[in-house]
Amino acid sequence: MAGVSVVEVTRYATPAGWTGNTTASVSRLGNNAGHNLGPNTLQKVMAGDQVSASVLYYHQAAPTSTTNNLASNIVTNLLAALNSGTNTISKLIENNASNFTTQLNNTTPPYIGSVQPQNPNSSAPQAYLTILFFDERFNFVAAADGGAAQVQVAASVTGNGASLTLPNVKAPKNGYAYIYVSNQSDQDVYFDNLQAGITAGNIIEENHYYSYGLKIAGISSKALAPPLEGLGRLNNNLYNDKELFDDADLNCFNSKLFQGRIIRNK
Repeated sequence: MAGVSVVEVTRYATPAGWTGNTTASVSRLGNNAGHNLGPNTLQKVMAGDQVSASVLYYHQAAPTSTTNNLASNIVTNLLAALNSGTNTISKLIENNASNFTTQLNNTTPPYIGSVQPQNPNSSAPQAYLTILFFDERFNFVAAADGGAAQVQVAASVTGNGASLTLPNVKAPKNGYAYIYVSNQSDQDVYFDNLQAGITAGNIIEENHYYSYGLKIAGISSKALAPPLEGLGRLNNNLYNDKELFDDADLNCFNSKLFQGRIIRNK
């Protein structure tokens, strides 16, 4: 859905049966709705960060047949999100887009198994709240290594609706968390108020260097500073216990601990 907001294209008037929801519009997902992937967000994370997500939902009928095209929809949406992100992310994807797409569209890697659960509750719609983790190079982290968390909607709900929650899911590596709602059933499922939050862990920066101090940018990582923090995370003590002086682009540099948070230099 490059160039189009998923929120906009899935927007639908709140069904009359969802009496517990007073908002005018929700996201309608499902095969008949024409959209399997709903509202989503891509967030930068560091190893040890705690990611939490929740969403409200409602559906009316018994589950019907399902389809399996969600995985490719996610790839398309991720590429669009990444190419509209930071310059560093955009350049990485620009140089590696074909490999990224091939990796995720392949039917053998664990990514497919995480997007298409092998043992879902067949009495409920195939609708989920999901968190997927990717490393700094956008390699999917296998579910067995903590790279995926997912919860399915219930088989039936009242007019008040219900909620799905994934609390305190630990990021296994430095990289990115992709949080989304989906429905692969013919039966419509309505979602509203998707929320995602990150509780920062101890690591705010991890740097890797060549022997004489040049940073290996491709495998180094830094947490995004909160907007109001300003220069609070500025760290000039990097390689070999030396302070960085950036005059005239001369990079002359290790601090193991910075403001009570960990910076790993390797």
